[in-house]
Amino acid sequence: MKLAQINAYSAGSTGKLMQKEHMDALSRGDDSYVFWARGDEPHYANAIRVGTIFDVYVHAACAHVTGRVGFCGSKRATEKMVQQLRHIEPDSIHLHNLHGYSFHLPTLFGYLEETSARIEWTLHDCWSFTGHCGHFTAVGCSQWKKHCGRSMRCPMQKVVPWSLFDSSERNFADKKQLFSSLQDVNLIVPSQWLADLVSQSYLAKYPISVVPNKVDENVFKPTCNNFKKNHGIEDKIMVLGVASPWNEQKGLSLFLNLAQLLDDRFALVLVGLDGKQRAAIKKMAVTDATLIPLPVIADGIKLAKIYTAADFFWNASIEETFGMTTLEAISCGAFAIVCTRTPGEEIISAETGIALPADAELVASYLTDRCMNGGKSS
Repeated sequence: MKLAQINAYSAGSTGKLMQKEHMDALSRGDDSYVFWARGDEPHYANAIRVGTIFDVYVHAACAHVTGRVGFCGSKRATEKMVQQLRHIEPDSIHLHNLHGYSFHLPTLFGYLEETSARIEWTLHDCWSFTGHCGHFTAVGCSQWKKHCGRSMRCPMQKVVPWSLFDSSERNFADKKQLFSSLQDVNLIVPSQWLADLVSQSYLAKYPISVVPNKVDENVFKPTCNNFKKNHGIEDKIMVLGVASPWNEQKGLSLFLNLAQLLDDRFALVLVGLDGKQRAAIKKMAVTDATLIPLPVIADGIKLAKIYTAADFFWNASIEETFGMTTLEAISCGAFAIVCTRTPGEEIISAETGIALPADAELVASYLTDRCMNGGKSS
């Protein structure tokens, strides 16, 4: 059995999932290969980089002007990948994230149309059935159900991936033509929430399977740690947030608002902030609650220690398609707070979490009530 996986990133949530499938295949004795374009060089066999960082920058520069992510760059890099795939002759091809200034879609799907390999495509966001964005919940846009860019300009044009021109109408038509051209592809989504959206899109012609993501339980489990002691918050109720990158869509402003609302019994820890964000937070007005900004922590064992130290984990994003950090936190014993009407509700149970609206005041009220009842929700 020969398996090939294609993903824009070598790391992050999608990179971890790709790596796990790759390592499982190798342990079975299968020939497994991964193709990636961005991130650190993986420390495992048969990991093949697609293009160079220069290719990514050129693709990104073009896309920021034209709005044509996947159509205006990475052509030679993708052609080389296709040559390598033809040499490997995989029995199965598993697609993951195809955006991120990494692949030339017409070249890739031209190959996929002709290959006899079984094709699976795991959708990690909504980009595959929109003309521009990866998420549209925050702006309440539903143009993707018919044709992006026709009834109004794309409301996400100036949001990642921002662009000078609105090409959402053209992108939608081209992506629909390419992505609907395959005769046999199985779509995999991590939540029923995403499955319901896909079933309303042009991808509804394909079989859709809901396969919730899993974490490595050998890593993400209750883990002995001195995190609270090392940060001087042993006597405080710790509320944790983890994201990479942190932005408005991930709920950064909600967390900062929460810090203003909680008293000195609490400590808020944010993992995954970049240097500018950490510096800005340190310059914020002093709050009663302790606020600890931390950078990205790629080491799963170190992250598990922080999850274990947390009394509460808040996933403040309303634009998740699953919520891997929520599952990681629960696996380490933290009590999770997720946003209502998101896939996070599919992860929690009455014992492991609660769903609340994405409102800092409501979350602060809930946490204060829990504090009055003894701190840890358990």
